[in-house]
Amino acid sequence: MRSGFVPFNALLISSVVLQQISFVIPTALLFNRRRSEEYLPPSRPLKLPNWLGWTANVIVVAMASLFTVFFVLPPFLPVTGSNMTVDYTCVILGIAAVLGIVNWFLHGRKQYQGPRIVLHD
Repeated sequence: MRSGFVPFNALLISSVVLQQISFVIPTALLFNRRRSEEYLPPSRPLKLPNWLGWTANVIVVAMASLFTVFFVLPPFLPVTGSNMTVDYTCVILGIAAVLGIVNWFLHGRKQYQGPRIVLHD
C-alpha cells in the first residue's frame, strides 16, 4: 500500500513545483525588462498601476520560491534513511529538465518559430 503512495506523492509534488516555476519565468522576465511598456502593451485588458504591478510580481516570485522550497522538503518527520525514499520530486524535476534540454537541442531550436510580437507600429 505504501509503495503506491511514494510515486503518486512525488508526481503530485512535482506538478505543483513545475506550475510554480511556470509562474515565475514570465514574472522574472518582466523584472528583467523593468515592466517596460515595450513588453507590456498599453492596450492590455488588465492594466494595473505601476506600483501595484511591481508589488504583485514581487509577491509571485517570493511565494513561488517559498512554496517550491517547502514542496521539495521531505513530507515525514523524523527524516530517516528508510523514509527518504519518499522524496523523488528532485528526480522527476531533473528528468523533466534533461528531457526538455535534449528536446530543445535535437528538435526545438530548429523548428520553433515562437510568437511574433509587433513592438512598434
